[in-house]
Amino acid sequence: QRLVRVTQLLHLLHDLEAHGPGADFIAMFAHKLPVLVLAGILGIPRDKAFEFKKWIDISSDSSATPERKLEARDTTLDFVRSLIAERREKPTDDLLSVLIEARDEGDKLEEDELVSLAMALWHGGFKTTLWQLGTTVFTLMTHPDQWRDIKEHPENMNAALNELWRWIPSFKPGRAFGFWAKED
Repeated sequence: QRLVRVTQLLHLLHDLEAHGPGADFIAMFAHKLPVLVLAGILGIPRDKAFEFKKWIDISSDSSATPERKLEARDTTLDFVRSLIAERREKPTDDLLSVLIEARDEGDKLEEDELVSLAMALWHGGFKTTLWQLGTTVFTLMTHPDQWRDIKEHPENMNAALNELWRWIPSFKPGRAFGFWAKED
């Protein structure tokens, strides 16, 4: 199952590369990657992942009518509850199954807390990942010398990404937010 997820992610990169110069990184990759990763973490079936995201988008869309937002929210919560019920019957290797086990065996979470936690994981993971991917690529595109250095020295990738994520944290999309070292 994990191999299927990794293969799916590699297809996203391949599609982006195949499009060539001018490809919309955000639309073709950054919007899709968090959906697929979070769906895998939470155990949302692959064929429902983007539908799930659509329900969440509608429920938070300021232009949607209150009735439509409420319907989308209820659909989302009902879906999560049904997923929890499925995982109780047949646990899998996803985080939702682990949370269900903690709730059922240790009674450490109320049922509504379990649903809320699953939703919080989605909300917290989607936009931060989207913004981080976008600002990272934007920063590298506007600093081609750094991009080239990473390509020529892939062994420095972790340090470079840590520095990029420190320099442009995900909560300030597109803007540098400075930090200063107090000591060397």
